Amino acid sequence: MNKPTSPVILAIGAHVGDMELTAGGLLSTCAMQNWTPVIISLTTSEKSASATDDLDKFIEMKRREATSFVTELHGQSIIYDIPDGFLVPTDSLCLDLCALIRKLKPQILITHYQSTHKDHMACHTIVNNAVFYASLPAIKCEYPAYNVPAFYYTENWEDCSSFRPQTFFDISEGFSLWQKALEQEQSVQNCPFMPIVEYYRLKARTNGILMNCEYAEVFMKAENIRSLNKGIL
Repeated sequence: MNKPTSPVILAIGAHVGDMELTAGGLLSTCAMQNWTPVIISLTTSEKSASATDDLDKFIEMKRREATSFVTELHGQSIIYDIPDGFLVPTDSLCLDLCALIRKLKPQILITHYQSTHKDHMACHTIVNNAVFYASLPAIKCEYPAYNVPAFYYTENWEDCSSFRPQTFFDISEGFSLWQKALEQEQSVQNCPFMPIVEYYRLKARTNGILMNCEYAEVFMKAENIRSLNKGIL
């Protein structure tokens, strides 16, 4: 992938669809303001396929949907080839993401909070390790050490109850673009266990009411990293 020349917002999720749903409004708003959104998905979420789905075709569909979503935002997508359900915080994976963080130099980085979901919890640990490694000059790679200025956790319906809503971003400007981009992910639109797109759309409206704007997304600050004081772009 090419190194972006505009400010980068990086979202790293366990599955295709995770960051599109939980941080898609902020990603879209940043895109409207000439930032480059980058989404890294560590798995394709192939375990969400039904018993009648052709697994290879399902994986191809998920990859195509992820690419289509970021194309609407003029961003970039990276998808790892790790089996869904078997995400493990290995040193090699943490160091690989460390190198990507140093290369992309995101101004904002977003990932999962602690979760009861195995892969979400693993992603949380992996990204925290990668951000830490990226900041250490003693860890050598192709790119120099980099401290992420703003590091946040998303609000997810599978979060642990200790999630604290701390930083609200007004996403009204990018809301329509977010919803248009989500139309590219039919597997998310047709989620079999809950109307998940509607859930996050209504949550964005509720957060907007709380913040006296039309739509908003809320995040929790990663406490072990230097962060922006205000969620204002």
